[in-house]
This record gives sequence, C-alpha cells and structure tokens, in this order.
Amino acid sequence: LNIFDNFKSILDRNYRSLDIKGMPGSLDVFHGLRKNGVSVACNTGYNREMAEFLVSRIGWCEGRDYDLLVTASDVSESRPHPAMILQAMALGGIENASDVAKVGDSAIDIEEGKNAGCGLTFGITTGAQTREQLQAASPDFVVDHLYEVLEVVIAGSWKK
Repeated sequence: LNIFDNFKSILDRNYRSLDIKGMPGSLDVFHGLRKNGVSVACNTGYNREMAEFLVSRIGWCEGRDYDLLVTASDVSESRPHPAMILQAMALGGIENASDVAKVGDSAIDIEEGKNAGCGLTFGITTGAQTREQLQAASPDFVVDHLYEVLEVVIAGSWKK
C-alpha cells in the first residue's frame, strides 16, 4: 500500500464516520445564484465516488441545489490545470470563460480559475489557507463568506 492509497483509506474512513455539513449559507447562495440565472457547478480534487458520497452526506442534490459536479477523476489533468473548469463549461454549455466565476479556498483553486481564463476568481477564507496565502495567488476578491460571492456576481459590476 503506497502513501497515497493509505491517505485515501484514512480519509474515506474519517468521512464515513464524521458529521459532514456544507459551508454555512452555501445552499442559500447556490439557490440565490440559480434564481438569478447563474449556473452552479461544483468541482473538487476528490474522485467521483468520494465527491458523490460527500455531496450525498451533506444533503445536496444535483438539479435542485446545484447544476453539475466535476471531479478530479472526470478529467486527465489536475489543478492548477483548468481541465475541471473546462469540463464544467462544456457540460453546462458555457463557451466563454470570462462568464465564469471560480471560488476556491486555496491558491491552487485560484490558479486553476486564472488558467481557465475565468472572468472572476474568489479566494474564500473558510478553508485551510489564510487570507495572505490566498491573496498571494492574486484573486479578484478574497471573501470571508459565500454571501459576498453572491453579492458580487449578482451585481454584475465586474463585467465591463
């Protein structure tokens, strides 16, 4: 058993035993975006099996709470390559990356969004990285809560 397989095994065991919840307010934000005609795609570095398990445990439902899920096992390249964003765009019928906002809690998420040519990149401080670490990746915004993403995206003031 190699180190990565051991890590996946520990992660799987922990996720199956812990109480898993979505980020506070995430469903309100997802629903607010969708109500305003903005598609919500979730992408994750987890494989599809783990991602679907986590989404299920959280209680989110594709088509009701978000529009689509793209995982690391759905594409051949990993972050910061933009493959997952490009796949989400293809599945969602989005042709212009400047119409996409990428929200992530790590610098590599922000790099992924920039590499895809996203019109907006957000670093959110609710993950493992600090505000300073997120700012080092030069996102358009660093936010403390998803509600701030909703406000910026719905306002549309970032579009020229």
